[in-house]
Amino acid sequence: MVVAMKELSIRGDFRTTVEYLIKLLETESFRSNDIDTGWLDHLIAEKVQAERPDTMLGVVCGALHVADASFRKSMSDFLHSLERGQVLPAASLVNTVDVDLIYEGIKYSLKVARQSPTTYVIIMNGSDIEIDVHRLSDGGLLLSYSGSSYTTYMKEEIDREPYTRVSNSEPKPTLSVAVGSSEQFETMRRQGSELFMEGALSPPCQRMGAMVAFQCFEDFKSSVTSPTRQCSSTYCCNLKSLENPIHIINVSIKTADTEDDDALVTAFSDFSQSKVSRFWSFYNVYTVLFISIVYVIFQVGMVAFRMKMKTPEYPEGREIIVICNDITYKIGSFGPQEDELFLRASELSRAEGIPRIYISANSGARIGLAEEVQNKFQVAWHDASDPYKGIKYLYLTPQDYTRISSTNSVHCRHVEEEGESRYIITDIIGKDEGLGVENLRGSGMIAGESSQAYEEIITISMVTCRAIGIGAYLVRLGQRVIQVENSHIILTGAGALNKVLGREVYTSNNQLGGVQIMHNNGVTHTTVPDDFEGVFTILQWLSYMPKNKHSPVPVMPPTDPVEREIEFVPTKAPYDPRWMLCGRPHPSVKGAWQSGFFDHGTFMEVMSTWAQTVVVGRARLGGIPVGVIAVETRTVEVTVPADPANLDSEAKIVQQAGQVWFPDSAYKTAQAIKDFERERLPLMVFANWRGFSGGMKDMYDQVLKFGAYIVDALREFHQPVLVYIPPHAELRGGSWVVIDPTINPEYMELYADRESRGGVLEAEGTVEIKFRKKDLLKTMRRIDPDYSRLTEQLSSAELSVKERSGLEAQLRAREEFLLPIYHQVAVQFVDLHDTPGRMQEKGVITDILDWKNARMFFYWRLRRLLLEEVVKSEIIEANRDLNNGHIQSMLRRWFIETEGTVKAYLWDNNKAVVEWLEKHLSPQDGIRSAIRENIKYLKRDYTLKHIRSLVEANPEVALDCIMHMAQNITPSQRAKVSHLLATMDNNTTTTSSSSSSS
Repeated sequence: MVVAMKELSIRGDFRTTVEYLIKLLETESFRSNDIDTGWLDHLIAEKVQAERPDTMLGVVCGALHVADASFRKSMSDFLHSLERGQVLPAASLVNTVDVDLIYEGIKYSLKVARQSPTTYVIIMNGSDIEIDVHRLSDGGLLLSYSGSSYTTYMKEEIDREPYTRVSNSEPKPTLSVAVGSSEQFETMRRQGSELFMEGALSPPCQRMGAMVAFQCFEDFKSSVTSPTRQCSSTYCCNLKSLENPIHIINVSIKTADTEDDDALVTAFSDFSQSKVSRFWSFYNVYTVLFISIVYVIFQVGMVAFRMKMKTPEYPEGREIIVICNDITYKIGSFGPQEDELFLRASELSRAEGIPRIYISANSGARIGLAEEVQNKFQVAWHDASDPYKGIKYLYLTPQDYTRISSTNSVHCRHVEEEGESRYIITDIIGKDEGLGVENLRGSGMIAGESSQAYEEIITISMVTCRAIGIGAYLVRLGQRVIQVENSHIILTGAGALNKVLGREVYTSNNQLGGVQIMHNNGVTHTTVPDDFEGVFTILQWLSYMPKNKHSPVPVMPPTDPVEREIEFVPTKAPYDPRWMLCGRPHPSVKGAWQSGFFDHGTFMEVMSTWAQTVVVGRARLGGIPVGVIAVETRTVEVTVPADPANLDSEAKIVQQAGQVWFPDSAYKTAQAIKDFERERLPLMVFANWRGFSGGMKDMYDQVLKFGAYIVDALREFHQPVLVYIPPHAELRGGSWVVIDPTINPEYMELYADRESRGGVLEAEGTVEIKFRKKDLLKTMRRIDPDYSRLTEQLSSAELSVKERSGLEAQLRAREEFLLPIYHQVAVQFVDLHDTPGRMQEKGVITDILDWKNARMFFYWRLRRLLLEEVVKSEIIEANRDLNNGHIQSMLRRWFIETEGTVKAYLWDNNKAVVEWLEKHLSPQDGIRSAIRENIKYLKRDYTLKHIRSLVEANPEVALDCIMHMAQNITPSQRAKVSHLLATMDNNTTTTSSSSSSS
């Protein structure tokens, strides 16, 4: 029995009732059955205790139990918060805990760290031990300690504390009271205690660097060895193992704008190679020279560059303006100087019409204090002996006021009080600029400038570190935002919000404005893992956009054959619209690609995680960059995060059906249209909408307003807009209304596939309203012979009651049998009202297309429209009185005049018109440009008409105009004018004489 009870005992650091009982059973008196109550009283009086376990074993077990409970509690709290949508910081997952145990009057302070689910390290007094621990199903722990295995349990009672009261005079068990059986354990986690190891596996950092500046290249050659000698490696004896640059020296040399960059690069390369071969070639150490041209010494927290880049789209080069925060200067905050530099750089980009790139790494508007006053002011208390009675005012002594009064740092009021002269501070101005409201005024100035820049030029922003306050507004006002994954866009920091809320709600700024927030709400267009990918994305976006606001879109030689058929075919079942746009891996042929509508690999989606029922991006069609809007046909899920400030809030998942405009997707569509218009990109819309969501929640969320935004954006669009209804797609109700070509007839065209549909309602809905049961019965009576026969028989007046009831039963049975199939007949009948043939007959679409050849059609159509836009802009510049209809008629007339009447039918052939336009817009040697000549005559006629109208309206300036023009013409022209005037005088004299004779 003793052995069995030992197996059941709890071997913890505190003795238990079972252990005490085991001790009693092992005594000699119990074995010989010589026991009574006096025997028990004697044991109690002698304070007989059970055999103690090893002290350190008990301490280890207790520490492991306390630490394990703390680890499990932190994990449970973390998982519970995740279930509610609350994301706690990773630091809340405790892996290290301090444990204090008191045993026999000795306090044991330990640190327990969990290295893996079954491996724990206990540290005490500078030594440590590693223990394998396994949690048992009954709550115990099985641990391996000092080569032995132990099973240990712990019962924690924090509301009671055990004690035993013993009376030496009367050792009776009735006077002994045992109130508890445990000890209260309390643990406290010190911040940063999870880093329980002081050292690390890697050696101390041995990388060094330097930034050096020289007046000229000769100074660089003579002095560069000094910083390189300081960066020499002394800790590594095997330099052959070095494969990458370790010590980096950033060299800046002051140069003139007239010096050739290529010559500088050649000189640096020659110098570098000579030094490498002389000193370091034996060790295969590579030196890297970073060349920078310093134009100014940076004294503000903002830098701006005008860059010229040679890109595949513009081999001759394109220019951009790059504006960057310098976070090393006053943490990148915005002061008056920074605002002024930002403003001037942005104004320059607008004046030149070139893209503006903003790299954001800032801390918002600058906050400052007048330090010259801060170090000198005094406090006047209501009661100097008790400051808590309040502050009376702040003042300066006459000596301090005299020192700073010349700087106009303060406004003061002089008083005599308490036997001394004082200058009470009424306003603190500060001798330095950029302490307060002037920074806010500058922030408002550059906010307005950014808004205007978005309207006029291409604006792109990249948040590389953080964007706070005005910095957040600047990136949003620029609209096109690229966010690095570890950056944040916020208005107020987490610490400040926690102060306002009175508790620790937010743990980091990323929780407020990280990519999981800003990408999902549409502020950020795309995210990148690092700065390099961000810059690469900027260059990719720029490749779709013209180099300035006066240039056409950059058309690249097509890398994907224009004439190829589109292999992926949209289906009636839901599918990923990206397959339709850019293709997909072939579902049945391994390693093959099933092509989509646009050139392979050119579609770049933006705002992908926001409003997912609409897909927007940029792509190329035969090398022509276009903006793209398509429709998600599948049901998507929208996750609404929980609000950490509201403990009762929970994350919600909302289902959104495909082919429907919701408030967010309608706003996304309007925003994309506005972006493409300002990028001067043509737009292709793959329309497949059944309408707008009109539920109460959606109406409250302003779906009507955002739908109207789509109309506004399309009306203001000044580039070709091609709307295409793909196969098995439909365009109905309000969704047709907001993209109908009559919104902007000068630029919009609507096409439909042969398998598409369009109408007010879907066929099923129309049947419910316009083809009800009574209409179905009429159709049955007209078409079905059995139903018609039964109806005729029932109309006879000679039928008996029994015969009539029988016929009625047969008629009802026939109705029930035919109703389902006739409902399908009605649906098909209604569907035939929504076919592309009827759309074309009614003139609401331009043409009917076949999907497989739609790529080639739209390529030539788009090229024609873009070339016509070039001609149209030149014609309008020559004669502003002409409208679009006049210009189209004029172009057609010019085409027939140059190509001949027999080829007039080719005007409807897009490819033929493109070839004609290209031939006359870029004439080769020996080819006369009919378009240029006609435009020249148009300009001449318009100028003469304008001058004539001005002279007729202002006859008093006619003589002044003639005198002015006479000074700006050649002698031969002046002679012709004199001859003309003399002729007119003779004619006038002759006419007058004839009149007198009569």
